[in-house]
Amino acid sequence: MRQFLPALLGIAIIVSSCTKQPPVAVIPEAPVTKKIDFEVYTQKDYSDAYYDNALAEVRLSIAKASYKNDKTTIVWDTTFNFRQFKQYPQMAQKYMIEKTVEHYENSETLQVSTVLMYNFNGHRSMEAKGDPVLANQKYKLATVSF
Repeated sequence: MRQFLPALLGIAIIVSSCTKQPPVAVIPEAPVTKKIDFEVYTQKDYSDAYYDNALAEVRLSIAKASYKNDKTTIVWDTTFNFRQFKQYPQMAQKYMIEKTVEHYENSETLQVSTVLMYNFNGHRSMEAKGDPVLANQKYKLATVSF
């Protein structure tokens, strides 16, 4: 009987390793809601005649970048076309835009972008900034001020 024990043990191991594992249920990912606020304002008073030829254009956007196919999709954007500095509000009266966006944190990332273009007496310059909305970050503030 002792001589059959190793054989029985081996057969038991083989049979138990051949049992079919139940399929793992795939749980669909639920979208996450994020709040993104944009503020646009000037830091000082540009009402002096010296700034009459000082223009600024502001572009704001929110994009989703997919991890699966490396595709980026703009989900929201707006532009404040070129206007005189003095036509933008100062901080106390700032433009405030609130957006709520849903996305899938495990398969895509959110990117908040701001672009500020200047035209001062025909001389142009630009400032651009892009910031990701981090995983588990429910709120993001993007500020454009000059």
